[in-house]
Amino acid sequence: HAKIYNRDGRELLGCHKGDMYVTDPKNTKGHVSMITDGQWHPTDKTTFMTCSTDGTVRLWDTKSRLTGVEQLISHSYVMRPRSSRNLKVL
Repeated sequence: HAKIYNRDGRELLGCHKGDMYVTDPKNTKGHVSMITDGQWHPTDKTTFMTCSTDGTVRLWDTKSRLTGVEQLISHSYVMRPRSSRNLKVL
C-alpha cells in the first residue's frame, strides 16, 4: 500500500491495498498491484492521486476517515482509463 510522508521523512498515513480477488476495482479500497506514480493536487494540499499497473487511477483525500486496525484511508474516487480502442491503459 502507499505511504504518505511529510517533508521531514515522518510517515503521516497509509492507503488501503485492494483485494485482488474482487473483479471490479471500484469495489476495492485501493490498488491491487504495484503503484507506479503518485502526485499531489496542485492547489488542494489534502488531495493526491496514484496510478497503478492494475489499470486504475485513484484519488485520495487525506481528510477522509481512517479505517481498519492500521488506520488507513480508502480512495475517494477511482478511474479506469481506456484508449481510443477501448483497451486498458497502463
